[in-house]
Amino acid sequence: MARTHGRCPRGERLRESVPHGHRKTTTFVARLRTDGMIAPLTLDGPVNGRIFFAYVEQFLAPALKPGDIVIMDNLSSHKAAGVREAIEAAGASLLPASLQPRFQPDRNGLRQDEGPAAQGRQENNRRAVDGDRREVDPGFGTSR
Repeated sequence: MARTHGRCPRGERLRESVPHGHRKTTTFVARLRTDGMIAPLTLDGPVNGRIFFAYVEQFLAPALKPGDIVIMDNLSSHKAAGVREAIEAAGASLLPASLQPRFQPDRNGLRQDEGPAAQGRQENNRRAVDGDRREVDPGFGTSR
């Protein structure tokens, strides 16, 4: 993280402070709902399965309501023994992040609804795909 170049008066040595690897990992875990954030937890250091299970058991599970859906990614600490059971005991269900629905807008339908401007863009796109490209001015973008 040290700079390789810098400025200082001629003949003097350039001195600059640099970090020496004393970085710490801070982990933030929380439950996020449409009505706000609940059960936040900040840790000094990385989270492991034992710590995550304690968070679920002591903070997350008491805040869950029957019918809630908990989405977790593929982190190994999320797969710790007892995590799924604690969530399901609270009446919630667990959904892996890889199975959550992904909603993509239908862009073709939107373009048709935009009117004449969108139809002109579609026509230009078709010409470019078909190879009907206009000649580019060779002097375009040059300074004179």
